[in-house]
Amino acid sequence: LNQTKNRENRCNSFGNISLIMKITNRSRSRQSFKVKCTSNDLFRIRPSVGVLDRAESAYITLTYRFAHSHLTTFIYLLVY
Repeated sequence: LNQTKNRENRCNSFGNISLIMKITNRSRSRQSFKVKCTSNDLFRIRPSVGVLDRAESAYITLTYRFAHSHLTTFIYLLVY
C-alpha cells in the first residue's frame, strides 16, 4: 500500500484536529490495512481496518482529540 499526501486538515470548535489520509493499493492483489495507535483516548481513527482491491483507494480520518491531551509519554501511530 502506498500512502499519498494528506487530502485535508481541519480543526473544529472543540479543538479537535483531523487529517484525512489517502492510501492506495498499487499491488496486483487485494491488500488489507490496519491503523493502530498507542493512545485511543487522544486519537480517533476511522476506518481503522479495511481491505482494498487492486488499484482501489481508501480515505482514513485521523482525529486528534485535544480536550483529552495529557501527554506524558511518546505516542505511536502505525499504518500497516
